[in-house]
Amino acid sequence: MIDGSRGFLVGAGFVEDLGVGTKGFDLMSYPSFDKWKSRWVSSLIEVFIMYLTNRKERFGGELVKLSQKYIDPSAKVPTIYAILKRLSDAGFLREKSISHEIGITRGKSRIYYESTSDGAKYFHLLQNQIESSQIPCELQEFLMAEDEL
Repeated sequence: MIDGSRGFLVGAGFVEDLGVGTKGFDLMSYPSFDKWKSRWVSSLIEVFIMYLTNRKERFGGELVKLSQKYIDPSAKVPTIYAILKRLSDAGFLREKSISHEIGITRGKSRIYYESTSDGAKYFHLLQNQIESSQIPCELQEFLMAEDEL
């Protein structure tokens, strides 16, 4: 989960990128912080979705729950689905509608997402960017982990 208050962002050098010192500076009071944080969170969710769908096919609701659990609990469902749509429209994700006859969905379709070959290339490009950047080790380790989520 991202803590925008200080530690994570300061450690990554983002406060310095804003052109201000960290001594006596309250990042949360920076005028455009909310807009900036929203973009940062959306970018992380995009990388996270590509990470998950590159490993296996995922139900949209599962991607929402995992994004809220691991990236930002306050991320809105429409925001996450907008990211899924953008990735699908770009050809990085393939949508598959599956109808279930039993269980809680009874006849309703569920949309599953899987990475395309272009999506796999895009994810590897993102992965290389992360590995060559100065993103904190904890985030790198999380995104590069081999454990199944």
